[in-house]
Amino acid sequence: MYTMPPRPDSSPSPKDFLFRLAAGVLLINLFVFAVKGYSLHESRIQYEEKARITTQNLSQVLQKTIGGTIDKIDTVLFSTSDEIHRQIAHGGMSASDVNSFMARQKSRIPELDGLRMADARGDIRYGSSIVDANRKNIADRDYFIRHRDNGKAGLVISNPLISRVTGKWSLILARRVDNPDGSFAGIVYGVVPLERFHRIFSSIDVGRHGSITMRSGDLGIVARYPDSQDKGNGIGSKVISTTFRDLLRTQPDGATFTAAYPVDGIKRTLTYRRISPYPLYITVGLAEREYLAEWRSDVVRMVLLASLFFTVTLVASWLVFRAWRRRNSSVQELRRQFLFLQQLLDAIPIPVYFKNADGVYLGCNTALETMTGLRKEQVVGRTSHELPSIGNADMHQESDRELLNGPGMRTYECSITHMNGTPYTVVFNKAAYVDTDGRVAGIVGALMDVTQRRKDQESLSRINRTFRMLMRCNETLVRAENEPDLLQAVCDVITGESGYRLAWIGYAENDENKSIRPVAQAGFEDGFLESLKLTWADEENGRGASGTAIRSGVPCLIKDLMNDPRFAPWREEAEKRGCRSLLAIPLVSSQGTFG
Repeated sequence: MYTMPPRPDSSPSPKDFLFRLAAGVLLINLFVFAVKGYSLHESRIQYEEKARITTQNLSQVLQKTIGGTIDKIDTVLFSTSDEIHRQIAHGGMSASDVNSFMARQKSRIPELDGLRMADARGDIRYGSSIVDANRKNIADRDYFIRHRDNGKAGLVISNPLISRVTGKWSLILARRVDNPDGSFAGIVYGVVPLERFHRIFSSIDVGRHGSITMRSGDLGIVARYPDSQDKGNGIGSKVISTTFRDLLRTQPDGATFTAAYPVDGIKRTLTYRRISPYPLYITVGLAEREYLAEWRSDVVRMVLLASLFFTVTLVASWLVFRAWRRRNSSVQELRRQFLFLQQLLDAIPIPVYFKNADGVYLGCNTALETMTGLRKEQVVGRTSHELPSIGNADMHQESDRELLNGPGMRTYECSITHMNGTPYTVVFNKAAYVDTDGRVAGIVGALMDVTQRRKDQESLSRINRTFRMLMRCNETLVRAENEPDLLQAVCDVITGESGYRLAWIGYAENDENKSIRPVAQAGFEDGFLESLKLTWADEENGRGASGTAIRSGVPCLIKDLMNDPRFAPWREEAEKRGCRSLLAIPLVSSQGTFG
């Protein structure tokens, strides 16, 4: 560390020296505490945001899964209702034909525990687990009454109830069956046991105190995981937080919030979504005590380190004062004390430096050496313009000028580069310090490495982008009316919303050249793919990603198109289009790889 010994005739009084020393120690501690506090605050925000995104993604997956299952069941109910109506119109129903038809329909929906038909009196006449000697009546059930009294009730979803056939807690989905003259002929209904939902929920890790709950339109619990014996958590319970109830009035389709559940008092971050258009809600919650557990451990460690640092600086300042008082005339003693302070500075795990009012570095700690690859001797005596690896010199100079003209603190983000070429993204925290006369003498600064945090944010953005792409592809699969439209729409989704430059789908031909025939593409000029004469034969033009994936039946990834020898025949064209990597995924059916 570069220092100038004080002049003998300018030594302050013991009282002044003690005051200035205490003020300096206090400023250093306040500065370190502020940096650590800011770091902890940002860290907590990151943990909370991660929990919010996790609950949003999980609730969306469950919304699509359960909604898709109900859609399939409703389609089966439609088909069964139409078949029964047809048989009635042609002279009456055949028990064997109806039961056989219903058995085939039920086999297509593994989530169904039963598919049955009750007549106009409520007697269950057809379906699984029904025998004449043990026939049940459901005329008093709400879903039966609604269909009996309302010819346009549509799909009716019951509240949770115990099935009179199976004795299990179940959810009933029912549709009305009419006679040819429009009069009420009965209902056809599907039975979904609640244990099916519990099985789906239990496959998702939400922690020991997290929760997944499905509620009916009147907010009664349909299914909840994990199971709880607490009063208020049972099936049909309508206990919810005030925050949840208020949000439902303004945002009925879904929202994310943090609140304590009235039954167990556990504070959770929750996302609820309506399984539209059905009167059902899915809620996913992560317990704050669990997703902030690691952060709280960081807080404890940081408090202990801060306390240790404060104690060390307090003891060190007292030792310096005693030494100064004993040997006020000894410059060598002062130098030894400054060396001790330098070692103390080196013990701080964050990079720290200080410079004079002219912008010349006077010293730094070991952490700064480690981050920049510069030795202290290479830093001391130079300015930011002479040390390009420490970042944007003009930005540093402008910030220093502001501090020298108006003391306080400055915080800003900048990029620096290690001498070995490794880049870092850091946050500079700077403050002005004063000399013995109270005048601003220079700048002290500390660097906080946020490189990994930025990488994590970018990684999360890529994951969300990929998730949106998969969801759009699923939507395309549902809406496409034919195969060419489906294949082209998938390519458009990949190159459109997902940000990939090029996408294409090709079928493997079993002709003499084992060619690959493009059937859909996006991002290429018309005719370009055909001009490449792609093949899946084991030859030079067939050893690229596409040919390899078809032959092997597994995905093939080429990370560096500019240097990988497998891509040599097409490297020039890839460079023109700005492509740097390539992934080929085989299309596989029960007969083998076909594209």
